[in-house]
Amino acid sequence: MGYIEYKNVLDGWYGYSEAKGQDDIIIDIYNAQRVESYKMTHNDPWCHATVSAAAYKSGNQGRVPNTAYCPYGINWFKARGLWTARYVSNYNPAVGDILYYDWGGDGVSDHVGTIIAVNGNTLVVREGNKNDMLTDRQISKWSTLIMGYGRPNWGGQTSIIITQAQAIQSGTYGIARKDLIKIGQQHAINFTGVQISVDGIPGTETSRMKKRVVQHAMNMDYNSGLREDGIWGRLSDGAFGTHYVCEGETQYMVTAWEILLMLNGYDPKGVEHPGKFGSGCADATDLFQKDHNLVRDKVAGRKSFMTAMN
Repeated sequence: MGYIEYKNVLDGWYGYSEAKGQDDIIIDIYNAQRVESYKMTHNDPWCHATVSAAAYKSGNQGRVPNTAYCPYGINWFKARGLWTARYVSNYNPAVGDILYYDWGGDGVSDHVGTIIAVNGNTLVVREGNKNDMLTDRQISKWSTLIMGYGRPNWGGQTSIIITQAQAIQSGTYGIARKDLIKIGQQHAINFTGVQISVDGIPGTETSRMKKRVVQHAMNMDYNSGLREDGIWGRLSDGAFGTHYVCEGETQYMVTAWEILLMLNGYDPKGVEHPGKFGSGCADATDLFQKDHNLVRDKVAGRKSFMTAMN
């Protein structure tokens, strides 16, 4: 057991929301194995419960603090010599670090998440109870909102996904592509609420899910009133029209595009609800367009979407 298994659990929970009552699932898992006397209610903040429950679910008990209270989590790391404050200038945050926030600047941590990617000075942090969801945040490592980092001893590698360009160069494209498709399948389930196999195989049900993801996004963004059946007919095509998404935009069509990239084996560096078209998504779009002989403008327009859905 280690970070990979822990991250797999977080991937499975990605998109869980209070609106759907899915935070209760995480809270119940936490309560079932808690060591503290306090039993969480379904109305309590659940950010640290996410960290603790994911560790338990993945067989990583003892590698992160088993608590629902952020200050206790920090004390746990400090007691084991595994804490680094933000003000330690020579420390580079790493994938697998548990990042603690201090929203009020009062020296008391208010929120927590797990670093799942580092892109230069930008950290991608997966967090429970972010805008009442389990989703990702991108934040500069220099941000004053960061209090510091717990450094779990994961006991192994902290990365299973490589970019498609790296995969092609290393000759391991097929393995990386299957991993990405598998994660994309889970994101698609979380986004649409429709269950399919999470096996990394781009079969018939995944092909239909690609179209369903776009139908759902158009209903969310444009109130298109489409039947989300994964069948691309006249109404779906007409609703799509000339829509496109590009860097800097935030909407559910970006979420759909990020999921489509993953279902085709490309890594957009995260999936958000609603999606935020950042540099990682732009780079993945460029590579997708290159591989499919499309205009390399890093804009996901009609041709890019239709190619990705087929």
